[in-house]
Amino acid sequence: MFGRGMSDKQISEKMYELFGCNFVIDMISDITDKIIPEIQVMFFY
Repeated sequence: MFGRGMSDKQISEKMYELFGCNFVIDMISDITDKIIPEIQVMFFY
């Protein structure tokens, strides 16, 4: 979702729509901040 240009707020809203649970926007930001560097290593190095 983040890779498709969705904002943290949009991701939070979509997660609620799909799974019926709320994700705090800061939590989504923390997750993407941790995952993006690992994905870059896997696919670009």
